[in-house]
This record gives sequence, C-alpha cells and structure tokens, in this order.
Amino acid sequence: MENLLVPEKQGCTNILLIDYFVKDTSVLIDSTNATTLPILYSYLGSKPQLLEIVRAKCTTIDRIGILFTHGNANLFLDKKHFFVQENVDFMVSIIKEFDVKQMDFLACETLNYPAWDRYYEKLRQETGIRIGASNNKTGNLPFASDWMMENTGENIELVYFTKEVELYKYLLDQEDLEHKIDENVIVK
Repeated sequence: MENLLVPEKQGCTNILLIDYFVKDTSVLIDSTNATTLPILYSYLGSKPQLLEIVRAKCTTIDRIGILFTHGNANLFLDKKHFFVQENVDFMVSIIKEFDVKQMDFLACETLNYPAWDRYYEKLRQETGIRIGASNNKTGNLPFASDWMMENTGENIELVYFTKEVELYKYLLDQEDLEHKIDENVIVK
C-alpha cells in the first residue's frame, strides 16, 4: 500500500482523510459525494506528501473531515501522534492556507477524552475554526450509531457522503492496543 492514495477527482471543496486502518475503506471512498475528495492516509505518509496532494487537487477548502477509529487515532502522519506540536502546527498551517471554515472528526466518542478536548481547543485557539466531534458512536451500525457531531448539532452524513454510505456496516470505534494515546506527547 502506498502511504497516501487519492482518486482522480477535481473541483472538490471538502477533503475527507480516511485512515488506512478503518475497515472497508473502499465503501467509504466510493460513497463520497461530488464535492468531497477522499484521501486514504497512513501514519507512514508524510506531511509534505499530503500537502502536495491537497495543493494539486484543491484551490479552496471549506471543510476537512478526518475519519478514523479511535484506537488508531493516536498516529496521524510521519509515524507521530495527532497531538504532537509538529502535527498541530501542520494542521494549523493547512487551515490557514486554505481558509478552512470547519473540521469534523469522524470517530467514536472523542469528546469524552480530555486529550482530544485539548487538541480541539488548541486548533480553535490558533485558527478560530469550527470543530465537529462526537460523544457517542459514529458509523453505520443500525440503532447504535449515527453521523451526528454532537457538539455542533450537525449530521454530517451528506456533507461528505451520498446515501451509499449506508452500505458501510461498521462503527469507528475499533481499539488498537498497539497505538494507545501516550499522554506524554499531547500538546498542553
């Protein structure tokens, strides 16, 4: 697998970064709507690689969604946690360069963890961006989950996807014991 994969798609105003470790990523990628550019990423990918793709494919970005399972949420790019200053700075620079209005973190229950709250607050302080996140199950398990960002009150299913996403049969809550959050690397 390459470290970053992106389909041939132009004119998108939304980006959806999808973690390689999420189950059945092909259904998610195939379900993105016409305004969403899906990018399959791996923690082995690099920030320069991602930035090159984004600059080549987008002139403006209204929203960025990051879809991952909570257990794998620790590692983002360059084999480093979302929360390290280097990755925070990278995210802040993309938000500012493209004047991104909103970010959505599509994963289960991140609002229930102080580390994620600190991360979201840091991004808000540095950019003023609106951030959507969930305090319950996210995904498509009937009667057990939804695509609602509870802190913004917005159902983001059709923001990034078509109704075809209903074919996705999983929650975004897998635990990956190898990649637990290390509180020592979190931006304070």
